[in-house]
Amino acid sequence: MKSSEQGQIPFLAVLVALLVIAVAVIFVLDPGSTGNGDTPIVTVDDNLDPADLEPAKYKPEPTPMDDGGAGRIKSDEPDANGANHGPTGAAVRGMVINRKNEPVPGATILLTEQAAFTNPLGGLGGQNRNMDSRQTRSDAKGNYSFGRLPVGVQYSMWVHHPKYAPSAGVSLRALADESQELQPVVLGSGYRIFGAIRDEGGNPLQGAEVVVQLHASMNFGFKDPDSVDQEERAGRLQRVITDGNGNFEFLHLSQGIYQIEASLEDFASAIDNAVQCMGEEFDVERDLTLGTEHRLAGLVRDEAGNPIPDALVAAARIRPRPIFSIETRTDENGQFELRGLPEGAYGLNTMPEGYAPARLTHVQSNRTDIELVVRQKGSVSGLVTGTRGEPITSFTLELFRVNQGTAQYGMTQRRLQVDDAAGKFHFTDLDRGSYVLLVRGNNFAPTYSGGFYIEREEHTDVNVQLQKGGTLTGMVTDPNGNPLAGASVTLRGRDYHEWNQNSILADSIGDPNNVPVITVKTDSKGNFHMDNAYPGEHQVEASHSNFLTTYAGISVMADRTNQVGEIRLEMGASIHGTVTTKSGSTAAGATVFLNLKDTNGGFFSRKALADAKGRFSYEGLQPGLYEVSAVQDDSTIFLFPGASPGSSAEVYLKLGRLETVKLVVPDNN
Repeated sequence: MKSSEQGQIPFLAVLVALLVIAVAVIFVLDPGSTGNGDTPIVTVDDNLDPADLEPAKYKPEPTPMDDGGAGRIKSDEPDANGANHGPTGAAVRGMVINRKNEPVPGATILLTEQAAFTNPLGGLGGQNRNMDSRQTRSDAKGNYSFGRLPVGVQYSMWVHHPKYAPSAGVSLRALADESQELQPVVLGSGYRIFGAIRDEGGNPLQGAEVVVQLHASMNFGFKDPDSVDQEERAGRLQRVITDGNGNFEFLHLSQGIYQIEASLEDFASAIDNAVQCMGEEFDVERDLTLGTEHRLAGLVRDEAGNPIPDALVAAARIRPRPIFSIETRTDENGQFELRGLPEGAYGLNTMPEGYAPARLTHVQSNRTDIELVVRQKGSVSGLVTGTRGEPITSFTLELFRVNQGTAQYGMTQRRLQVDDAAGKFHFTDLDRGSYVLLVRGNNFAPTYSGGFYIEREEHTDVNVQLQKGGTLTGMVTDPNGNPLAGASVTLRGRDYHEWNQNSILADSIGDPNNVPVITVKTDSKGNFHMDNAYPGEHQVEASHSNFLTTYAGISVMADRTNQVGEIRLEMGASIHGTVTTKSGSTAAGATVFLNLKDTNGGFFSRKALADAKGRFSYEGLQPGLYEVSAVQDDSTIFLFPGASPGSSAEVYLKLGRLETVKLVVPDNN
């Protein structure tokens, strides 16, 4: 085993960051587009989450200006809606203290689920559901506890108190059978940003609003009221009004990089995107100058000339730097006006409900004759019947794009639950393009519709007759032939490989053969039974956390039982390790990346989180040469690569062997 300390984050982390940023940019620039993805997984014991389904009357997905429901906060109590988050873990406890080692009572500890921890790029569809957020307060002795966190869900922690600067705590996951005592969160007085707002003549401007926001905020850039309110309550966003001398001051700011924006009626807004609050310099001075106000105004209409009321219009300055963004909504006559703009060239975008987005680029400020013409989106309707032509009254539709140049469908993250006595459906708000529908109904195999092309009107008579699936039975055993309970058995396409689920893109790539995935678990005797399997030449994937994933070919024939036989799993290799800081303390919440260096053309990566004692583990690994890398906190690598250096080690694994690794990361400042 070879170990080295590095002054930069691992290559894998950088690659993840760059890809995530690329996806985010594409999403912002083209909010009406749909991404490529896989066939969604449906398990027998964990069916589609109703929260992921659109009602029969389609409700638009969140736009880039929404936070995807991140404002949903609940206390450390069972879900009031009875939602199933899976098994709950043992307690997670900790303490909030100040720099004098005194307890801080009344601090708010906020936990927020981190989307797609194991697969950063597979989480785009997560925007359609609320992320789990929980909070509690420290008691008189500064102690806090979370007792019912779901196992396997990663949370980021944020701690704030009105008398101190807020601070990020460690990332954490609840353990199923062991309580965790986290390291204390230390709150200090924090940083101060102060300065003056003046006009171009150097005169102080009284009454200007100055807003400061932490760049790493989860809602950074979102301007909807719920997101702004959440950021203010967490202390990541503050606003003040300048005094008679044009002065402003922000106190109790956490470490990080901030954006300051100043505005005043009849003046152009000013912005500073890179105010650093780091190191030992706790007082940071910034002055801003408000120049001559520029405007953009115009009309949003459809192709027939009809005005579109209440349409969100967003503008972003392309040049000169720094970037400045603003948004507004059209009035009842479709008119909009954006005020307080600094001079420059802007890009404008609007995407009213039911319409494809319209954009203009390089619009010079002070234009008041702008027209944004939107095109109405299309829709598809049809009928779903059974094998005898009877209407299916309850079913789920999933929408997929037909991609040019590839046989693999692209996932749109659009699902619709339909309950209709006649089996009719109407899927609305579709962009121009070629599509297929996947229909899932009880007692039938998932069935694809024929392909259809959407222009702008309704595409009718996309009728789907559901087909009977096959039944798969078999047994999963360990290397000695003993039954394996709790193993996962999944139907996959014939070209599917384990790299598909362990690559950096993971389930965003999907099944190359478009096989609708069904997963079941083995019982106490190692037996499995899968109903309604998609007919055809496929593979059965058997997996268990301690063993190597194994594939067995299967010809699934409709309306009959197909015997898979015994699938024997081999014992995989394991890596166990600990992460400590340079000072010797445990690095609770550190992120550990695993990368198989020789993949024979594939790409294998995983990500784990160190527990309260700094421990991490990987089980069921193939033999080969791996790189294991740790960083103290990966929450900032997407914005500031290199900000969280750590160490790495190379480990060669043999089947059935356990290797141990010790990694070191810098101390938190």
